[in-house]
Amino acid sequence: MGAVVPAPAWWPEALAATRRRREYTAQLLTHATPSVDHGRLLLEFPAPDLVADWHDSRAGDALDGALEHLGRAMPNEAVSLPA
Repeated sequence: MGAVVPAPAWWPEALAATRRRREYTAQLLTHATPSVDHGRLLLEFPAPDLVADWHDSRAGDALDGALEHLGRAMPNEAVSLPA
């Protein structure tokens, strides 16, 4: 077995960024109304800016990972509720 190499200096920043992303995803999801439609998870948000935040933050990737971990993998789509 090779020599043990210490964690890179940037590792704490990566952990913090991962934590923030997960927390932000959870915060956004509190505003969503979920439903399953033809094998996809539809997330209806009350405002278009929340949909934009969802896409800009790539929160869908975090949700994909969580769903896969739970054995419930399916595509997700964020839309805003009609005005």
